Amino acid sequence: MRQALAWPMAVGLLMSGCSLAPQYERPAMPVPDAWNQETTAAAGPEATPLPDIPWQEFITDPSLRSVVELAVANNRDLRAAALNVQRARAVFRIQRADLLPNAAATASGDIYRLPAALSDTDKARTIAQYQVGLGVAGWELDFFG
Repeated sequence: MRQALAWPMAVGLLMSGCSLAPQYERPAMPVPDAWNQETTAAAGPEATPLPDIPWQEFITDPSLRSVVELAVANNRDLRAAALNVQRARAVFRIQRADLLPNAAATASGDIYRLPAALSDTDKARTIAQYQVGLGVAGWELDFFG
């Protein structure tokens, strides 16, 4: 029984190492192998620098040109992008606030009338109570960041 299972398993292991896929050959790149200095020099000083060329002249593929036109037409406003940056900075500052100690101050006051029936002197009186509290809520000094 063991020998009957051993042969198919051995053949399966040997076949798993075989690949029937063709050998991959990298296609040739559509750019020159080296920069041609003579072509650059032949353009001369009257050649327009690349940043000064409008994108419509630089991009010649019609499908790519339509994609760029669509992106330029639907581009978000610069002010909206600046507001998003400000919002992110504000959130970061709020999160950085947890690194600083938090001080809490509380104050309360109560004034109430005590009737004569409940008073120990058998006279009605007015009682005023005031409380003030100040504290630092759970802060640890972090030496190692």
